[in-house]
Amino acid sequence: MQSARLFTLLNALKAHGHDVELADFEPLMSVAAPVDDLPTKPVKVRCEPRMVCGGELWFHFEGAEAIAPADDAHIADVVTAVKGKLARPT
Repeated sequence: MQSARLFTLLNALKAHGHDVELADFEPLMSVAAPVDDLPTKPVKVRCEPRMVCGGELWFHFEGAEAIAPADDAHIADVVTAVKGKLARPT
């Protein structure tokens, strides 16, 4: 289920023109910054159960910062959060 949710997010981010890669062996994706932007590290997003929400799947930035539930209703929120993270220069 985690992979399916990441794949849904991957498609949404690609529709916004982002270069996205899924990890082979863990529920993780890496979103590269557009080439013409300021140098920015790729943003890493995980899809994992959030224990404070009864184990419901959530998207998290690497380092455990929760973004939103991993459901269709929140995909646009996650795309916005990822784009915001990419817009901050490192």
